Amino acid sequence: GSTIRFDEDSDIVLRVGSYSEVRGPDQTYVLGVQLLAPNAIGALPANVAGVIDDEPFQPWYAFQVESGKTYEVRADSPSGSFAPRLRVIDGITLSFVDSASDGRARFEATADTTLFVQVYESNKRGDSTFDYTLEVAEFIPTMLPLDTPTSGQLASGDREVFYRVTTTNPGEFEVVVDTVGGWPAAIQLLRADAFINMSRDQVSNRLTYATSRYSDIIVVVRSQLPALSGPLDFDITVGHRDLAAPPVETEPNDASQPELVGALPAMRGGTLEDGPDNEDVFAIEVTRGQRIWALASSDGGTSVFGFDVELELIRSDASVAIRSTFGGEGFYPAIY
Repeated sequence: GSTIRFDEDSDIVLRVGSYSEVRGPDQTYVLGVQLLAPNAIGALPANVAGVIDDEPFQPWYAFQVESGKTYEVRADSPSGSFAPRLRVIDGITLSFVDSASDGRARFEATADTTLFVQVYESNKRGDSTFDYTLEVAEFIPTMLPLDTPTSGQLASGDREVFYRVTTTNPGEFEVVVDTVGGWPAAIQLLRADAFINMSRDQVSNRLTYATSRYSDIIVVVRSQLPALSGPLDFDITVGHRDLAAPPVETEPNDASQPELVGALPAMRGGTLEDGPDNEDVFAIEVTRGQRIWALASSDGGTSVFGFDVELELIRSDASVAIRSTFGGEGFYPAIY
């Protein structure tokens, strides 16, 4: 749906057409138009509950935010009858702030203002069984000291705990979660400045990650089994090792004689030039069941993003298993 602000009296025309140009007696639709009047949820943290049963209209709520603070908006369906989605907009300009297909939105407020949040079903449907809860609160991760076991707890299997880890230098992170009773944990890393995923969910109790740029990281701990009853206790330890300047590659370092990287995690530095040295090849030894992460960053070139790096994972038979030209930190290619 669209949200439009009018600053003067206006006459408007709404056109309904077929995006796919398919028409016929079976191509039916429902058009809903309403004045936007969100319900104020009051002081934060706040928790409200409702039902989406007025199709095609979906509920809106309003809340106050303060500039520079970070907030989390979370929507769940207690009965599991549908997957709630969220859309957050500025209450004055109606401009986009954030959205979430998984019902979890996190963002930093850029002004003292009112925000609107819409809870909706993906197809704007409504039903008496579409129950939801909406939670809005300031997002304040627990600061976690390095190399110090810290006790934590999930209220239930569908909840998460957030920690913030800050180091003076980029380097290697190792996160270890020891669960009480052996429940299976999942670990995720986010950039603290933008909540962008730095790693996919590591569905094990240990995650190792080497970062060349970011030293302020959010560690997310959750359960692999959302249906588990809580509380779920655990101990978490985050270790960090500063990485020195990467060793320079060993030539010829090509397909006929690749350089063996050795123990992981590891870093290498190299140069790509015209002619025979227009690519570098590194050999990595892994065992069955292991997962690897590789990222190539570039500081050279004439543009702000450096030169365009391509990254390939090549099987022992010389076939390409996966190729990446984009998708890592910033505009750098990464393979998971």
